Amino acid sequence: MAVSIDVSVGVQLAGLRATTNLKQAQVAKKMTVPPTRVSRIESGDAKPSAEEIEQYLVALGTQEARDFAEYWGRDWSPLLRPPFDHPNQEEIWKAVELIHRLDDLLKDPDLKGVFLKQVDLYRTELVRLAEYLLSCDHKVVFIGPIGVGKSTTLCFLNDLVVGGKKGTKLSDQVILEAGGGGITLCEVHVQEGPHFGLIVEPLPEEAVRQDVADFCEYLLQSEGADRESLGISKEVIRAIRNMAGLQVTRRKQDGKLIRIDPAKALAAKYPSERELLVQILAMMDLPRRDKRDVWYPKGESASPSEWLKATFEAVNNGRHPEFSLPRRIEVVLPDSILQDDELTLRLIDTKGIDQTAKRQDLECHFDDPRAVTVLCSRFAAAPEPPLQSLLERATEAGIEKDSLELGTMILVLPRPEEAAEMKDDSGGRAADDEEGYLLKQEQIDIAISHLGLEGLEARFFNATSDDVDELRQALLAKVRGLRAGVCARIDTLEKTVEDLLENLDEEQTRAIFETVSKRLRTWLRTHSQLAGVPADTHRTLLQEVGGSHQRTLWAAVRRNGNWSNLNYYYQLGVGARRLAAKQFKGKVSSLIAVVDNLLEDSELDVAHSFLEQVKNKIREESTATLRRVQLAGRSAFESELRSDSTFWSRCDNEYGRGIGGYRDTVRGYTKDWFDQDPHKQLHSSVIKAIEEGWGSVITTVQGLVEAAPA
Repeated sequence: MAVSIDVSVGVQLAGLRATTNLKQAQVAKKMTVPPTRVSRIESGDAKPSAEEIEQYLVALGTQEARDFAEYWGRDWSPLLRPPFDHPNQEEIWKAVELIHRLDDLLKDPDLKGVFLKQVDLYRTELVRLAEYLLSCDHKVVFIGPIGVGKSTTLCFLNDLVVGGKKGTKLSDQVILEAGGGGITLCEVHVQEGPHFGLIVEPLPEEAVRQDVADFCEYLLQSEGADRESLGISKEVIRAIRNMAGLQVTRRKQDGKLIRIDPAKALAAKYPSERELLVQILAMMDLPRRDKRDVWYPKGESASPSEWLKATFEAVNNGRHPEFSLPRRIEVVLPDSILQDDELTLRLIDTKGIDQTAKRQDLECHFDDPRAVTVLCSRFAAAPEPPLQSLLERATEAGIEKDSLELGTMILVLPRPEEAAEMKDDSGGRAADDEEGYLLKQEQIDIAISHLGLEGLEARFFNATSDDVDELRQALLAKVRGLRAGVCARIDTLEKTVEDLLENLDEEQTRAIFETVSKRLRTWLRTHSQLAGVPADTHRTLLQEVGGSHQRTLWAAVRRNGNWSNLNYYYQLGVGARRLAAKQFKGKVSSLIAVVDNLLEDSELDVAHSFLEQVKNKIREESTATLRRVQLAGRSAFESELRSDSTFWSRCDNEYGRGIGGYRDTVRGYTKDWFDQDPHKQLHSSVIKAIEEGWGSVITTVQGLVEAAPA
């Protein structure tokens, strides 16, 4: 039975009528119904019958109405009916038609057992691909170091700028606050909506309390203490100061600038961290800061752009009296994102990379099949080491090369005249920016060559001189490339299904498929087990602990390991996934090599389409299994470690040993924790998850090649 979005039919009919010169009353007259009935249908207040829809379309009499009649008459089960103007309506219908043909085939009692698993494989894959296309939601995610220009670029891409006099700085033109780095307080999303506005997701109150506690600790440090890093970001400190009315002021005295810090004065009055924390939280008045959204008001004298810029800056800096510290700010615009009317796009400006790029909020996007990840880099250092580290970690986590190249772009953001300063091998300067870009492209290619990502696209954009529409179109092409890849898979499956149906009754075809299945089953029997999986899930965590700044590490310790810049549990999950990926890599390559050998055999021609699907399924199941292992690696240790107050207190009490001393001490304590007998058993659960994960890959392939009873 078809599941249709019938509630939208009236709106779609109204849209069709809008392309004609007909009034509602004229349509009603042709349908021989009261005008109020047409009005209620178009508004969605009344659900039209199939006969009324047909009469309405006949009344319109346009080609588009006839096309809509054909579209509406289709049986879209087992999917939801896509909107009439869906950009991939025909590709989705192609998949649905193939699903219907396979469903009919499965009802055939004479279907040979050797083909049953194939039919089920094709059907499942077609449903998955069609559901991917059905949604038009995609993300374009900007990742890069602080101060690189992500926010400025994002604003230019979506016309988030305010008018200014000639020579106005870029940072004064853009709506999302920008500057020399350390400006954006949290992750910012830009999306389409009904009006100009902001939607703010606040930090949980306990997280705000912990941030304020870290600020208090900083205020109470002796002047000789290590003060080059706050642990928490300076953006958060700035917002806390503004929310509590503790802004630093400066005045001239005897020809010098005197810094007046009321927060330090308050710390002198309340020298206990607990007392100081209570005072600052009271001054912030969190119960009153319960607002979650704000919209451009009617009658506002400022333009929507000016209002949005001022309101965003107030929320981002903690100056808006009704908002708490935000975890995420969503900027809502009544315009299509990237000027595209077909897709539902969301631009994400991630929090800038400061001390480490190995963060969950950044790395999760490489796993998202609906996301385009834009790695933003300064020109001179492109691609910057943190970005190379992200790509390397993604490959070590088992993310496929093709997937990375398809969904990732390096975006180099030069300053004015920077590209023209490039020199070639002979020492000559570039003739212009374009030649400078080409020279830098060569350096980028060399820098990432060791990762094997030769197909990774790089683009350049100077906001003061380059055509922003070229970059806009390039990003849209990346998004459409994701969808085009899915459409290509449907086309391949169409040929596969046609081949199957054409050769279904031939005994020779059955014999060929049995030969192919036998070869694959032989490999599966001899490679069904993993051997010698090491119990070192925590290796990745220890590396990150050893490489962290001591105040970042201490901030993580004070939060029992749950800290955005250094999350113990996330790193444990990544460690488990990397361990599994290393175990899987050789076996998956070997299995795919067997499939490739079968594909090279011309006598097995009739099974080639099936074998291509097997290859795809091997890769998909392997990737899905690695994600499950990552979750298992995190959950295996989290409960025990998070609740071990003795361990965290011990690490906390060691703070002050100096940068290297504290890091090494906590790293040692962490290693000891995982080596203790009670916790060694937790390693075994991760190893079991990895072994069962490989078993899942084996079982999946076996299910494709083991014939069901005839």
